[in-house]
Amino acid sequence: MSYKDYLDKDLSRKVAGEHGELIANLCLKDFLKGNEYMLHNILLPLKDGTTTELDNVLISHRGIFVLEIKRWAGIIRGKDEDKKWTQIKPDVTREIHNPVLQNKAHAEILDKFLNHAYKVENMVIFLNTTDLQEVESKHACKVAYFGDFYYEHKEYLPDEELVKIYQTLKPFVANLEEKEEHIASLKKKYH
Repeated sequence: MSYKDYLDKDLSRKVAGEHGELIANLCLKDFLKGNEYMLHNILLPLKDGTTTELDNVLISHRGIFVLEIKRWAGIIRGKDEDKKWTQIKPDVTREIHNPVLQNKAHAEILDKFLNHAYKVENMVIFLNTTDLQEVESKHACKVAYFGDFYYEHKEYLPDEELVKIYQTLKPFVANLEEKEEHIASLKKKYH
């Protein structure tokens, strides 16, 4: 599936994706404590005048985590370094863009935006409707196993830094109009 085709998905899939993110965010909120934050829909500026969207950024004592939430059904096959992964459902098999590589690019953009001052982690989280037994990845897991990845990281960021990072990123959280403009610019770019 091309990126252009991805942008042309119907409203029901958009709603399904947002529903999936809501479910995952409800599960992830348990990881937040004190001055830790979860920001959604961050639009960071790029050199070419466009923006890139980071779906979820967890700012915690354990670091900064760029989280991509996927609500894909079926069996997923792929490795971290593969350009394409495969999704197998009873009625269709299709190639999909590797979400780990996509999110890695987002994490690198955020890292640069924050002047490489912090360790920025990349993780793609799948809801439990997905079979990941054929995925070889250090950067993809089911939502139920995110804690294993998260708690491997030692706490190192003090509260003052968390607040500083939050205040740096908060102005870039997109409202509905900004998000629609971003999607329209992507459609224009890829059509």
